[in-house]
Amino acid sequence: PFESLYFAIITSTTVGYGMFSPQTNGGKIFCFFFINIGVISLGVVLSTVSDKVMDLLKSMGNKSIKKDMKEETERQKRQLKKLIDSSVRTKPQFILHRLKEENIINDMDIERFVKEFKELDKDGNDT
Repeated sequence: PFESLYFAIITSTTVGYGMFSPQTNGGKIFCFFFINIGVISLGVVLSTVSDKVMDLLKSMGNKSIKKDMKEETERQKRQLKKLIDSSVRTKPQFILHRLKEENIINDMDIERFVKEFKELDKDGNDT
């Protein structure tokens, strides 16, 4: 009984070790049809399983991408709201605001820059 199952698997997968082979003409004709149907059936099954696995992987990837895009959009909305809510009205204010937000400079840096500028501004007209 296991020999026939072994023969069916080996021939359907086209491995064909040659350990078992049909001996009669009737067996050879039967195997001709059996092998063709078996190979085609196995191909269809493997193709279907492969398609399902790929669809599952794609859907998982799309969910991740959609989630990342949604999070980025929400972050940009929050950033825009903070900018609108703040007192940023001029180009220099906007630049300072963004530099602080990106942690490139802090309030102490700004105070130091203002102090340096006041020392350089001899006539006191802020130019």
